[in-house]
Amino acid sequence: MAIGRRFEECLQKALRMVDSHDGFVGGSIPAIESEIRDATDQRIMSIATAMQEDWTVDKIHELSRWAAGIDKWFLNRLAGIDATGKAMSKHKLEALPFELLSHAKAIGYSDKGTAVGARSRVCFGGVGGTRVCVAGMLRE
Repeated sequence: MAIGRRFEECLQKALRMVDSHDGFVGGSIPAIESEIRDATDQRIMSIATAMQEDWTVDKIHELSRWAAGIDKWFLNRLAGIDATGKAMSKHKLEALPFELLSHAKAIGYSDKGTAVGARSRVCFGGVGGTRVCVAGMLRE
């Protein structure tokens, strides 16, 4: 298993390996200014929730400046992951455009994350059923 070809893919894999997160997905930790301002182990998940709630990169950057500021390059990459998740949520998995699906896979969305992001019922079948469905869509 390779680490990944892009920063976003590596980050998504790393987040899935820690604390059983599904990658850079908001909702598990609330978007609280103090959580983003202070460097904690849950900071990145709070940023995920903030981006899901449409906080701007500039606002998050300003909040983080007081304690080991987060570079805008990094925040823009996170915003790209969030934007892809929001774009996927507008489609069912079966109707997900191929270009969007391949981009999501390239930036590290897992098969389960892709199905959940696309608000598909397929994800309720478990990881095995989801994997077959998403992998089959990529081959077509």
